[in-house]
Amino acid sequence: MLIIIDDEVQSRNGIAEIFKNHSPGWEIDGLFEDGSLALDYLQQHPEVNLVVTDIRMPKFDGLELISRIRKNNGTILSLS
Repeated sequence: MLIIIDDEVQSRNGIAEIFKNHSPGWEIDGLFEDGSLALDYLQQHPEVNLVVTDIRMPKFDGLELISRIRKNNGTILSLS
C-alpha cells in the first residue's frame, strides 16, 4: 500500500497514474494535499508501506514529513 502527498492536484494525480499503469503490484491507499493530513492518516493506517511526497508543501515540507514518519514508523519507505 502507498500514499501520495503533493499540494498540486495535477502532480498527485499524475504520480497516481504512473503507479497504476507501471507498478500494478502497488495499491494506492490515499492521495493527500499536505503533510499534516498524510501524517494523521498514517497514524491510523500503519499498514502503509510506501510514501511518495513532494518536498515543498504548505504547513510542513516533505522532509519534515519524512522525519516525523520515521520517528513513528521506521519501516515505511519514503520517496521524495
